[in-house]
Amino acid sequence: MERKVEEVRHQTSRILHEARTWRAAHGIAVNDAGGLAWPPSPAADAHDHDHDHDDNVSLANMQQLVRRVEAAQWAEIGFLVFRTYYADEPLWERFQQRFGEVVDRGIVGAPAAAAGLLARISGRVKLPLVSDYALVDLGPGGIAHIYRDSVSNLDGDSDSDSEEEQGDDGDDDEGGHLASLDPGLRMPMCIMVDEECLRSMTGEEEEEEGGGAVPYVKAVDVRLATNKDLGYSGSFKVAVGRLMSHFYAALQFYEPVDISAAVDKSTGIWTDMGSVQPSNNAEEVNTV
Repeated sequence: MERKVEEVRHQTSRILHEARTWRAAHGIAVNDAGGLAWPPSPAADAHDHDHDHDDNVSLANMQQLVRRVEAAQWAEIGFLVFRTYYADEPLWERFQQRFGEVVDRGIVGAPAAAAGLLARISGRVKLPLVSDYALVDLGPGGIAHIYRDSVSNLDGDSDSDSEEEQGDDGDDDEGGHLASLDPGLRMPMCIMVDEECLRSMTGEEEEEEGGGAVPYVKAVDVRLATNKDLGYSGSFKVAVGRLMSHFYAALQFYEPVDISAAVDKSTGIWTDMGSVQPSNNAEEVNTV
């Protein structure tokens, strides 16, 4: 069930145009040069086994996810992944080699009761990669702006205090360059990979036998690009081994602010929902 991280080709040029435009508007220089798995942590597994309730919540989310994907006939599910660090190509190459592997292993390593169900939709998982110097060193706020400008506007955001949104009719077909993406890819959060995300995987082999560090990426709330009070920072770390099996599933039924509340306080990394309950209707699909 091998899967390579897929390059966005037709859509990337449009996203990068938004990136350059945003950087120029904010006085940030643009380099015109073109863009140049991990198994789930044993420590995380031990933590899960000590929390049966957490497992039950995750299992329920996974089961509902499969039903939703199949009922809605989503052809693709996943996240857009934005690279922001360009100073170490070997490090980046290593990340690319193993990113798809860890996501796949996270699906295979899901609770037995859900593994068979997840296998039915695993072939639909896509993690399109956006890589260009126009994204260099952007933080979560910059990535949120670019993602938001490239993907159709979030439902209910037409009344935002942001000047650029005033007068927007909220039409998904006109909201952004990537409005034609499958709904399963138009999530209210995207993924960014900065230097510390890349380095979170470099020591994984050496530390694995001793409990291991958890490789992670950063989830970014699209609404971070607005003037709204999100009730949290707007971004947080997510264990790569849980990206699709747990995080993507949770994002269908929970608001990002609720998901952020489940971040492990000892590691600063999200691995599951724990005992956090959803504040939104579980029947509402969280897509942009």
